[in-house]
Amino acid sequence: MAQSPYLSQAVTKVDVDEGHNARFSYAAANCQGWRNTQEDTHIAKLNLDSTTSLFAVFDGHNGPEVALFLAQNFAEYLEKCGPYRRGHIQRGLQETFMELDSALLKSKCNSEKLLKYHRMCTVNHPVVAESVALLTGSTGVVLLVKNDIYYVANVGDSRCLLARDGRAIQLSVDHKPTVPEERARIEKAGGKVMDGRVNGVIDVSRAFGDHHLKARTNEKTGAELSEKETLVVAWPHLTVEPANAKKDAFLVLMCDGIWNAMDNQAVVAFVQRGLDAKWPLAKIARRMIDKIRPEKMPPTGIVGKDNMTVVIIKPESTGSSKSLHTPESVKSKDSSSLKAKGAAKSAVSTTESKGALKGSSSGGAGGGGTSRKSPSGTNKGGGGGGSGKSKSIKSNDTGGKK
Repeated sequence: MAQSPYLSQAVTKVDVDEGHNARFSYAAANCQGWRNTQEDTHIAKLNLDSTTSLFAVFDGHNGPEVALFLAQNFAEYLEKCGPYRRGHIQRGLQETFMELDSALLKSKCNSEKLLKYHRMCTVNHPVVAESVALLTGSTGVVLLVKNDIYYVANVGDSRCLLARDGRAIQLSVDHKPTVPEERARIEKAGGKVMDGRVNGVIDVSRAFGDHHLKARTNEKTGAELSEKETLVVAWPHLTVEPANAKKDAFLVLMCDGIWNAMDNQAVVAFVQRGLDAKWPLAKIARRMIDKIRPEKMPPTGIVGKDNMTVVIIKPESTGSSKSLHTPESVKSKDSSSLKAKGAAKSAVSTTESKGALKGSSSGGAGGGGTSRKSPSGTNKGGGGGGSGKSKSIKSNDTGGKK
């Protein structure tokens, strides 16, 4: 008999870390909840360098191993990435996503790290000798803030929200197999979308890991596929948004365990009420999780039953707008959560496209291009994405060979 993914009693402990410097304060909270493993991880690095902060949420599936690997290694891979080092931020993020995904499978050292994480798990799940990353994967949403510009890169359905003028603006795109662009790629690669899942297996069409769904040949035709043409890909969507000091109140990174229970606008309203009440960010993040997690196991559905991770980032009204330099009595050091249980000019050539990138109940636009301004429209769980016109820029190397 298959083991239930849920516990008979929820893990209610909420782990929180927080910190601040001259530009930002943040709080990150996570809770295992009713799931039998904690598969979420996060990154909060206030001072990646003197002008840059890095935040991320990774939501693992079929095990925490890939999410743990990403939390531990993403910053290092980004800083070593050639385009990023040369000032090509967008291209650097794209290549870092692809390089990390490839490294999960190809590097013996990384495979050993994944197996180490696997041995930390308290719940057994299938692995194969070649690599844990064949059957295990993770979504990822990354927020890089550099010189007052928000760079958001994501695969899967973890989200980044910007609270601007009281509105929730989604800066990420949910990659779901039912999105027309995603479905087209899956079918072209010889796959099917069944019950909203890729080949009936996973309900996101872009992710790290899941290499059993990244075969480089079409099983039906034998045609060769690039790494951006497979059933599931790690090529991220990018959004570039200039910060607006007068209108931007905060940003939120969250896994679907949060937004399945609270739509985007509800999340922004909840955080704003906490700020109006002078609550610390840590209290707001903790209270949000407490609000979502039910005391008793819901008999149906997923709401309230998943792992929950939220990171709230608030720009400081004082301090340098260009340089981070020395933190002001940071309460906790830059962190990458690693618990398995409770555990400049872009190098991308772009062309203008008509209209806006629209988020939808099935996950929004599936394009892997770059958008300036935020995707608009409604989202699964009630919507709340920003409205109005957006200007999108699609990368011309989306879907082609890297």
